[in-house]
Amino acid sequence: MHPPLRHAPIPSPRLPDPDPALSPYTGFTRAHWQAVADGLLTAAWRWATPGRALLDLPGRPSASGTRSDGLEGYARTFLAAAFRVAGADGADPHGWLGRYADGLAAGTRTPGRDDEESWPLIRDIHVQGQPMVESASVALGLQLTRPWLWDRLDPEVQDRAERWLRDALRHTPPPTTGTCSPSPSPPSWSRSAGATRRPHAPASADWNCWRAGTRARAGTPTATAAPTTTTTAGRCTCTRCSRRT
Repeated sequence: MHPPLRHAPIPSPRLPDPDPALSPYTGFTRAHWQAVADGLLTAAWRWATPGRALLDLPGRPSASGTRSDGLEGYARTFLAAAFRVAGADGADPHGWLGRYADGLAAGTRTPGRDDEESWPLIRDIHVQGQPMVESASVALGLQLTRPWLWDRLDPEVQDRAERWLRDALRHTPPPTTGTCSPSPSPPSWSRSAGATRRPHAPASADWNCWRAGTRARAGTPTATAAPTTTTTAGRCTCTRCSRRT
């Protein structure tokens, strides 16, 4: 049961005055969006576990389970924090990145273990697919904030995080835009972080498959897709996708 403090009302974020000179239609500037992002993050972080690896937001658990939901809470809010800090050239007055760094360290320490902090393992979509979706958000957040988060992590934490993300490249994703569309994020991040380039090939193939199917449905030529990619009735028929069906 969540502590009573978590149910206390949260004041609305204090917005700066409108700036009609800079934004003549709405008066809203980046400072307003930063304030809103800070307010959303403040509210979400009341539901964090002590080690900051999971954000167990209230509500009925999903079919993926509470641990996967907690990872989703971490990953999705990490995107908001990453865009907020990266857009401010690293300015982080609320210390958001420190929290996500702590959570990254705690979540990847013993992934798959049934405890209060460990992240779920990434598996094939028919086994345990939601963590693969969340890995794209984690990878993108790390890319956006690299100078202020990743580059300051202990090398051991970097290695653990890279190992966890790499499982997204070793397992089968669902043939949907929800996962295939951001699928280059984990391999691109692994490459930029100094990991092997070989795992990039299957994820790039997934990306080409998704693009080919999307272009076919839109009636757009697929010349920019992989040479081995063809489509039938908006469905990719490459060797990789044929093996999945």
